[in-house]
Amino acid sequence: MLGARLIGVNSAITTPFKQNEELDEEALRGEIRYQIRAGINGVVVNSTPGEISSLTIEERKRICGIAVEEVKDRAAIITDVGTPRTTWSIELAKHAEKVGTNFVMALTPWLLPQTDETIYNYYASLARELTEAPLILYNLPKYAGYNIPPELFRRLLSEYPDKIAGIKDTSGSIEKLRTYISAAQGKASVVVGDDKLLYPALNAGANGCISAMAACFPNLAVNMYEAFLVKDFKTAESIQKKFDAVKDIFHRFPYLGAQKGVQELQGRKSGFPRAPLRALTPVEKEELKAALTQLGLL
Repeated sequence: MLGARLIGVNSAITTPFKQNEELDEEALRGEIRYQIRAGINGVVVNSTPGEISSLTIEERKRICGIAVEEVKDRAAIITDVGTPRTTWSIELAKHAEKVGTNFVMALTPWLLPQTDETIYNYYASLARELTEAPLILYNLPKYAGYNIPPELFRRLLSEYPDKIAGIKDTSGSIEKLRTYISAAQGKASVVVGDDKLLYPALNAGANGCISAMAACFPNLAVNMYEAFLVKDFKTAESIQKKFDAVKDIFHRFPYLGAQKGVQELQGRKSGFPRAPLRALTPVEKEELKAALTQLGLL
């Protein structure tokens, strides 16, 4: 629905694969149900923790369809349609709208160098095509190689006011996030994607998060957001400190393998990453278990 509000805790979930790298649809459905039970505001599929770059167009359509089937209006569905090619992204966006996604998110095209003009054309082309689901810009300069200027965000909001829901910022900079909040002028949402900035971003005026850590520990992320809303800043800050520690632990291992590993330790069937990414070894999994147990998270 155009004009829908992007707020709260939105979980950027992983995509479960079988050991032969096939999509594990049963596990995916189970993961979506887990997120819904935790009380999150939105389920985000086909994004960076979902191994966006290793999914085919048809797989992304299938995953989007499964999300719509499982969520059943109990939360928002956010589908990332970002690709290196505008026509592919438009194809995914049209499909996402057709099956009933609530928001279409688009990571900036990656690998090849981009300019302000090419990125404007990319998002403007998507905005013009959308008729039901509003668009979320996705800024991830570390991996995409382009940092969306606040002026470009402001221009798109001005030209497509009913089509742009907001922006997800994973620049890792509170200063950058504040420039987006200023550019939005309350007319669109700004959500944070950097897991170490979830609570600082709320303090800065962000509307919520689209987060891998929220997917990993949705109950904690919801507790943080709800604590912030009632001005229980001590609780919100204590949860952020736990997230900071978890992020540091994850960086000791293959990162996505660690995220899927902790979800498996929680009893969630998260499967294997696709090569060249890899799952944790048994020794690594024990090390991860010990570290998280020490934090009281297992």
